[in-house]
Amino acid sequence: MKPMAKTKNCELCDSAFECKGLLGCWCRSIDISREQLDELSKRTSDCICPNCLVEYKDRDLHS
Repeated sequence: MKPMAKTKNCELCDSAFECKGLLGCWCRSIDISREQLDELSKRTSDCICPNCLVEYKDRDLHS
């Protein structure tokens, strides 16, 4: 059974995107560090869109 997609709005940019839940979502394929996830969880309480997640992943947290 395929995961059901849910339309959400990004907490950072407010664009709509599809979330398929913890096990089947596109976000599982984004390689992001534990440090970045911890920092992101301080800024958001829910999912963010693919563009914002990739942009956040590419940021240098130490600059």
